[in-house]
Amino acid sequence: MKFISLKNWLFEKKQSKKVEYGCVMLYATVPNWKDHISIIDKDDIYDDEIKDFGLEKTPHCTVLWGIHLDETEPENVKKFISTFSSIEVTINNISIFPGGDYDVVKYDVPVTPELLKYRDALIANFPNTQTFPDYHPHMTIAYVLHGSGKKYVKKIKPFKVKFDTIVYSFKGGNKEGKNNIKIKLS
Repeated sequence: MKFISLKNWLFEKKQSKKVEYGCVMLYATVPNWKDHISIIDKDDIYDDEIKDFGLEKTPHCTVLWGIHLDETEPENVKKFISTFSSIEVTINNISIFPGGDYDVVKYDVPVTPELLKYRDALIANFPNTQTFPDYHPHMTIAYVLHGSGKKYVKKIKPFKVKFDTIVYSFKGGNKEGKNNIKIKLS
């Protein structure tokens, strides 16, 4: 057992511990993805100095964000998600998440029994924090300037998407500060 002075113990208690989170996502192979993002007017695109926003380059759907990295071994998540299977859905509309600086233009992904089962299993098996009461699976198309997203909201000709790869993204040692465990699903 490590002994620390009362002063150090009190100082340590005052510091708030920053919790870092991991994320499990399903990636989709969408052959004509460039056509999908081409609907966004270039003048509407929101971006920041570090280029975190703009057009989405990799179509995906988040299954669970908020896995506590300090309490979870990546290999345990890898073993767990390797039991999942691919999921096919039909997309039929575009909607938005309105925001402060930007709107998120997105395809709504239907909540299938499989998707809900995967999410619930992750929540039950790994320490996590959830900040939104409801689950709204989606595939982001683009981040656009606040207020410009509403012009993209519409019903579209339905198309099928197969989520065939699962990824656990967590903080790690590569130059971007992220590591990914990527598994091809059958």
